[in-house]
Amino acid sequence: MKISHSILAFTAISFLSFAACKKKTEVVVKPTGVLFCKINGTAWQSGPASSRLIIDGNAENYTTAEFEGDTLQLSGIHDKNDTSGIHFYVKVKKGKLGMVTGTSDAYFGGLYVKRFDFYNLVQALTDYTITYELNITKYDTTSKLISGTFIINQTGSKGTVKVTEGEFIDVKYKDI
Repeated sequence: MKISHSILAFTAISFLSFAACKKKTEVVVKPTGVLFCKINGTAWQSGPASSRLIIDGNAENYTTAEFEGDTLQLSGIHDKNDTSGIHFYVKVKKGKLGMVTGTSDAYFGGLYVKRFDFYNLVQALTDYTITYELNITKYDTTSKLISGTFIINQTGSKGTVKVTEGEFIDVKYKDI
């Protein structure tokens, strides 16, 4: 009887030891070359930079990053059925890492639009008070890639839009 209790105890301890060691580690693969975030808590991601779509007769890239001097234009459009977009047009020294913050105005800033067109751009700028943060975490001047994080808060007569957990990894930029 002693042997079977000992074997049973050994088996139970061994099983518990192995079970404790087998924790599942979830690997989260983040997309590259696009903008992604949560808009009012709902996951959002721009389409790939290599693709274009037509909005009101204009061809637009889903994801764009361009430098004109010390001004960065960074934009993302969700998809052809939902042309909501994130747009930044900010002063930032190319090659310099760090945070840019501010309040959006008619020229510089960051914002979310429910449809990526001129009307909704004007509506967002006039109907909302918009604050933003854009943090550049990586510049690769050889491959022309930029990475970073962002948040946008828009408050106005039509409610509040909170863009959180924003990120972009290795978005290809061009100089214009």
